[in-house]
Amino acid sequence: MISNERLSDLSSVAVDAIEINELVEINSISVNKQLPKEARILRYIDEIKNPYCFRVGSHAVKMQFSSSGLTLQNALVKSVIK
Repeated sequence: MISNERLSDLSSVAVDAIEINELVEINSISVNKQLPKEARILRYIDEIKNPYCFRVGSHAVKMQFSSSGLTLQNALVKSVIK
């Protein structure tokens, strides 16, 4: 199992400091839905290398989560209403 400390380290990586070719293409990852949940998570992390930073085509992506509890959908709706 990956430690909380390791996940914290991975989440603090600055995506703009990484060469895009070093990032794993998210579309190259396949998930075996027959595996138990924990095994799927571990295999995904093993394949993606950093679940917070990856590539979609020619775009670098950095996942971040807010402690405010605001969902992506609500944030988008809120930004459109402004």
